[in-house]
Amino acid sequence: MNPQQKSTLALILLLIASVAGNWLSLPVFYGIDFLFGSIAVLLVFQLYGMRWGVLAAAFASLQTYWMWNHPYGGIIFFVEAVLVGFMCRRRRANLVLVDGIYWLLLGMPMCWIFYRMALDIPVIPTTTIALKQGINGVFNALVASLILTHVPLPTWVGRSHRRYQLSMQQLLFNLLVAFVFFPSLTVMAIYNWQAVYQIEADIRDNLSFTASELVSSLQQRQQLRVDSLTELGRMAQMVNMQPNVLLQQQTQFLQRIFTSLQTVAIQDRSDRTIAISTDAQSPTDVNTIFSELTCSSTTFGDRQAWISDGYRNSQNEPSLGLIVPILSPAGDAPIGCIVSEVNLNIFSQVFPSHTNAGYLRLLLLDRRDHILATTEATGILQQYEYPPLNQRVPLDDENGEVFRWMPDDPNLPALTRWQRSVYTLQQTLEPDLPWQLVIDIAALPYITQLQSQYIQNLTILILVAVLAFVLAGWVSRRLVAPLSQLLQVTTNLPDKLLEQPILSWPSDGAVREIDWLIGNFQVMAATLYQKFQEIQQARETLEQRVQERTDELSQANEALQRSYSFLKAQQEAAIDGILAVDENRAVTSYNLRFCQMWNIPIDAINAIPLSAKDVTDLLNGVLANLSNPKNFSDRIEELSLNPRVISQELLYLRDGRIVEYYSAPVFSADEQFYGRIWYFRDITEPYLAAEELKQSYKSLSDIHYALEQAAIVSTTDAEGKIIYVNDKFCEIGHYSQTELLKRNQFELLDSTYHPPEFYEEIWQTLQSGRIWRGETRHRTPNGIYWLNTTIVPFINEQNQPFQYLSIAFDISERKRAEEDLKAFAAKLEQSNRELQDFAYVASHDLQEPLRKIQAFSDRLVTKYNSQLNEQAQDYLSRIHNAASRMQTLIQDLLSFSRVTTKAQPYACVNLEQIAQEVLNDLEMRLEQTQGQVTIHPLPTIEADPVQIRQLWQNLISNALKFHRVGVPPAIEISAEPLPENTDFPQSYQIYVQDNGIGFDPKYTDRIFNIFQRLHGRNHYEGTGVGLAICRKIVERHGGTITATSQPDQGTTFIVTLPVKQHHS
Repeated sequence: MNPQQKSTLALILLLIASVAGNWLSLPVFYGIDFLFGSIAVLLVFQLYGMRWGVLAAAFASLQTYWMWNHPYGGIIFFVEAVLVGFMCRRRRANLVLVDGIYWLLLGMPMCWIFYRMALDIPVIPTTTIALKQGINGVFNALVASLILTHVPLPTWVGRSHRRYQLSMQQLLFNLLVAFVFFPSLTVMAIYNWQAVYQIEADIRDNLSFTASELVSSLQQRQQLRVDSLTELGRMAQMVNMQPNVLLQQQTQFLQRIFTSLQTVAIQDRSDRTIAISTDAQSPTDVNTIFSELTCSSTTFGDRQAWISDGYRNSQNEPSLGLIVPILSPAGDAPIGCIVSEVNLNIFSQVFPSHTNAGYLRLLLLDRRDHILATTEATGILQQYEYPPLNQRVPLDDENGEVFRWMPDDPNLPALTRWQRSVYTLQQTLEPDLPWQLVIDIAALPYITQLQSQYIQNLTILILVAVLAFVLAGWVSRRLVAPLSQLLQVTTNLPDKLLEQPILSWPSDGAVREIDWLIGNFQVMAATLYQKFQEIQQARETLEQRVQERTDELSQANEALQRSYSFLKAQQEAAIDGILAVDENRAVTSYNLRFCQMWNIPIDAINAIPLSAKDVTDLLNGVLANLSNPKNFSDRIEELSLNPRVISQELLYLRDGRIVEYYSAPVFSADEQFYGRIWYFRDITEPYLAAEELKQSYKSLSDIHYALEQAAIVSTTDAEGKIIYVNDKFCEIGHYSQTELLKRNQFELLDSTYHPPEFYEEIWQTLQSGRIWRGETRHRTPNGIYWLNTTIVPFINEQNQPFQYLSIAFDISERKRAEEDLKAFAAKLEQSNRELQDFAYVASHDLQEPLRKIQAFSDRLVTKYNSQLNEQAQDYLSRIHNAASRMQTLIQDLLSFSRVTTKAQPYACVNLEQIAQEVLNDLEMRLEQTQGQVTIHPLPTIEADPVQIRQLWQNLISNALKFHRVGVPPAIEISAEPLPENTDFPQSYQIYVQDNGIGFDPKYTDRIFNIFQRLHGRNHYEGTGVGLAICRKIVERHGGTITATSQPDQGTTFIVTLPVKQHHS
């Protein structure tokens, strides 16, 4: 892992630790958590600077907002991190000292203001929190400082450890504070936790003692009531459960003695009242009093008495029923019972004696958890609501279930929530009484006492920390003072000894080793002073010898300077760019031409001493101008490794220039390498001239070669005698070069075809210096041939021809083709005349018999139709129809032939206008078929107007004829230009699209053949000539026609026509 990756990983871990340190808090005191996120935040500030430190502080502060649901703690921590981090990073201050001052002067006051005024927390908890935050902050700062100085974290993340070194005084200060602060904090934390455990123990003891007293008191009072009623029952047994005055008096007396008994009555098992303590006389009155208490419905089992749940009696008073059985003399079964109502207010005589200052609440619950008695003013016979289970913390207790209820309010600090908590004991009175006792005791007085103890302990800890700061500062300064004085004295010790031999050394310190160190420095200073005196004497002698040597060097330098001036002048006068370097690749000299050639600013170079210039720096200027700098850079490195090599090459510049360089080493007489000298010369113009000449020569050679291969070439002198012929000339004339040289070219090749005047004209044209071009016929021993000849005269300085160059091409084949073409044209003209004769015959002689057949068949139908049977009439109808079809075929065939024979001259034709005229002609057909034709803009082209009209007529009629049954035909005509190129002239592609019956694409070529049909005559009329005429018209105009279709999906005819026609 490289240092950058280590640094990034450490930063990420510290950012995570800044958040996790606050989330994983440690309860040093109960309800008071110590947060450790600021340790990582301060480390980020020190190691990575303000930007990352502020980010870490923001993360840690946001975490406290999520934990406490208020931003005030986060604000305090953020301000601490930013201020302390800034002071320690910028001013190299002691982290622990700066953080302690922050919390004492700013942090704890801010904490008190926010928690007391903004969150409305009482004074004691607020004070506790403020003191805790200050101690927590100093603790974290001390830990962060110890990590920076005693853990190799800075080195691991790639930071210099020297940056985080402390002075001896700061280091001693931090260690002394740590030795005092950490043990004090540990002792107080242990002590406070013991106090917390003791408080909970006291609360449990108080609850247990109160419950024991109350249970005993309630049981005694209940037992006394039951015993008294049991005695009254024995009296009723003695009188055999019969009404008796004495029994009545005794009942009333018992009610007066026990004021808690509101009504007492004696009943038998049939609910008959024998005696009652009230004035009720009738059974109705008795039933009204004991509406819910009857003897007959009560089951006792092995119990002495039966107690009902709480209710309100007929006077709306809270009561409960108490029924005691009256046993038979044998004691085996009840013969009646004593029914009584107990006033619940009797419990108010028991509870007040056990409450104190409102911190204790007592409740007595029946079987249905209705409140029978309470220390509060209201709530009798109301349903008791148990605290939510998620807010109850159970505690062990031998007398019943004890738990602590704490309010579930995340906005309150833990200590405040504990302060508002209640400890509850629930104890049942079974089996003696069907009741449950609930005792609530508030934690407030106990927590208030604990908080006071917290404040006392935290204040002591703050005072201990302040005292530790003061003592540590004094002790560290006292111990380090001699070292500081020694540092001041020994700084620049040689200079001080030269100024004054006697120095003011520090006095003896409190540490023996420091005294020894001071003594060693004093001995070293005395020794240095003695050596300085010896050096001073040697320097004076040396200065005299240096002066003598300087005079000698000055004279030599003057001579050397004169030689250098001459050499420099030679360099500046040179047309080459010159650069000289020594064996260390340092530049020793260069001229102005070098800088101008490579666009290197001379002022920028002169500002740097020659000895400081590296050849690489100047050659980088060269590389910046090259089109391929890598090759030259590699060559420089190769020459550096091989100093004896001489190099000479061409350099190609980006601006088109070409520079030739020459590099040679410089050696001394004893073969010692002194350096290398470079010469650069701009050879762009001569190089390009040579290349151009070379290219011209190659072009001429290529042209000569091409002529030799393709043309018949000869050269004659001023008199027409041949001085050069190529192989083609010899080949076509069947001569050798020996036979041709020095002979007159025209006399040699004269075939007697051309008259003498023809050759005279050629000679006069050439004599005038003009070029002659023409076709010539020549004779050879093997026959005649034709040449397309060009003769060029070469003119001398006197403007007279001195040579003639003849270049000719054999056109014998073309001449023969022209003769054949003339013969073919004659035959074609004869064929056209014959075709015209056939057309005349077809239009007159062939149609005359058909007209007679049709005429006589019409007469037979008119005159003798009634005399013919049905079969004869059918035959006659067939003859007439066949003659009509034959006449149609002849007319269509004539139309097909007229495309060629009756063609009209080409003219400018507006395709859109002619299409519209055709639609007017087909108006009746459009109405019959309910067809619709849409014509988009169409171009104007050069064409035969009559044939274009016939083309539209056939295509549109075809679309109307072949429409689908029940679907009106829809035809759309459009055009688009085709891209123009050299092979094809500008053309338009015309589309005729319909929604008709369509056809199988495999019949695309067949439909354009004459007399070809895809459907029978019974379905669609016609002879199959219309599309053939269309193709013939289009081909005559130099175009093409095709179609695309699918069955029942319509057809699109695509016609391509050129804009201009070629005229022969």
